Amino acid sequence: MRVIKIECPNCHGSLDTDINNIITLCPYCRQSLVFDTDNISEVFVEKEKTKRLSYDPDCKMPVIKASICNGEQVAGFKDIKTGAFEEIMLIQ
Repeated sequence: MRVIKIECPNCHGSLDTDINNIITLCPYCRQSLVFDTDNISEVFVEKEKTKRLSYDPDCKMPVIKASICNGEQVAGFKDIKTGAFEEIMLIQ
């Protein structure tokens, strides 16, 4: 196993990946990265299909939770009856 450090071309996040893997997934933006096996320095981005989420507006409402400590924002749905929060994605 030979691990290399690369930068995601989509979000510029730092990735440590095994060069024997042809496909890897960015843990930050969930982008699929496909490596050219002939020339490992080239990275091709394969767009991941956007998954459309539906919700019942009578039961849930879309919300953004923001941390006052570090400014992190998370989008998700809040159950109107129980107040439970369902995290959907991190906003960067």
